[in-house]
Amino acid sequence: MLPFLQYMILDNPLTGVIFITYTDIQKRIRKRKLRFKIILIIMLISAAVVFLFEKPVLKVADISVSGNNTIEAKRIVDLSGIKIGDNLLRMNTYAIKKNILGNSYISDCKIKRNLLGSVRIMVEERKSVCIVKFENKYLILDRNGVVMDIIDRNNNIKLPMLTGLGIKSIEKNKVIDINDERQLDTLKIIFDSITRYNLSGIINEVDIKNLLSIYIKTNYNVDVLIGTTENIDNKLYQARTIIEKDLKGKGLKGTLDVSFDGNPVFKPD
Repeated sequence: MLPFLQYMILDNPLTGVIFITYTDIQKRIRKRKLRFKIILIIMLISAAVVFLFEKPVLKVADISVSGNNTIEAKRIVDLSGIKIGDNLLRMNTYAIKKNILGNSYISDCKIKRNLLGSVRIMVEERKSVCIVKFENKYLILDRNGVVMDIIDRNNNIKLPMLTGLGIKSIEKNKVIDINDERQLDTLKIIFDSITRYNLSGIINEVDIKNLLSIYIKTNYNVDVLIGTTENIDNKLYQARTIIEKDLKGKGLKGTLDVSFDGNPVFKPD
């Protein structure tokens, strides 16, 4: 390279003469080209994103629902607001989930989608465990005390009646508002155990007014004194075994006390 091409001389009145080498010039040119390329790529990506969002190139082609046992799939799709042909990228999954969770029978919801246009709605339904009378209405509750439904009559509801709750107020799809929050924990513990041992079909009523003296009334005219929820699984197992093997066949009526350690005691009426 010729000597006079190796550098340029710039006359700067403030700092004097500055020497800029040819290499520096090339670096500056490369940096400018790189910046231009980066800006161009960003512009192209931005344009592509805007195009995809504004033009329904990626459309919803299929909607499926899973996890539902009580609520029809069509009802869940209607709640979601998703329609075939919608722009897949403009879907607001947060709003969709919120809409679906507005149904008191659904406790959780997940939305999945793919670039082929398939949308999958996965729900988890609440399970009703008991019915509670409040004023002139009947409330259907899940294990957490959430009010799943409010009905006028309980004729066709095959669930145990829960009594003894000090109810302050109710709202559908919300946890029941009661005076003693400990009763919510008791509700969960008792009905989890009832569900585990499949006892809801033989139980008429669960009275938790006194948490130290919980009563269960069965279909066989035998009341079961549970006491507290301590060792609830063992207490219910003992009660069911004794009722079905000994008391049911003899048609005996009375109270079976399993509230203490040791052998249960039956007190006939």
